Amino acid sequence: MKNYFGLLIFFFSFSLFSSEKSSLSIQDSLKIENYKNHIDTYKYISRDNYNNEYFLDKAYNYADSIISIENDNNYAREIKKSILLTKKTIKNNVISKIEFFEFYSGIPQYYGFIDDAIEYAYESAISQLLNTKYKVLGNIPLSDAGITSILVRKSCDSKDPKCLENETFEIINQNLISNTNHRIIQSNELFPILGMENSSNLLDGSITEENINKIIDHLQLDRLGIFTVNNIDVINNKV
Repeated sequence: MKNYFGLLIFFFSFSLFSSEKSSLSIQDSLKIENYKNHIDTYKYISRDNYNNEYFLDKAYNYADSIISIENDNNYAREIKKSILLTKKTIKNNVISKIEFFEFYSGIPQYYGFIDDAIEYAYESAISQLLNTKYKVLGNIPLSDAGITSILVRKSCDSKDPKCLENETFEIINQNLISNTNHRIIQSNELFPILGMENSSNLLDGSITEENINKIIDHLQLDRLGIFTVNNIDVINNKV
């Protein structure tokens, strides 16, 4: 009888421990989802305020909070990489800090004196595209069309100099957010829809009808715009 009693005590204790562990797991999951909402909110506010670093830092801290609960959380790690990339691209970008006056005129017109020529080249190309009118969108400039869109880069070998670097891709992303009425879907919004691998593949140019339909269905869209970017020529290691 003594041995049976000991066995019953063991199973009873194990049951209590499992129940407590499950309860803590639910609480942690709720915290993580709450932190994700905070991250999305702060990233949205930062985008709407020229990537204000105060809000980027807030989002970064919440990503750290998620990792403190779940160390291998891919969402939080990708968000931190994304925020650091954004901060890197705006670190020396003084164009957004001072009023720019044209001190040089000629061909090409984007040879300025503040930022690298490559940035003016991208901005010039994007401006021409955004000023183009499309009948299907009401014959208004593309920039004025209030639709949901996604930015992808043309698929290519990473060693090819025509491939866009992450920093450049992010600069173009920021440009579209600041200068259009489009809602540009961000990578962190794609993760819960497509998963990490499919999201990365899509942004790197692997566009499939299945993934596009998943986005449209999940966000309840009737159409989705796709901006595809790549370098068309490279001279002396410069665009």
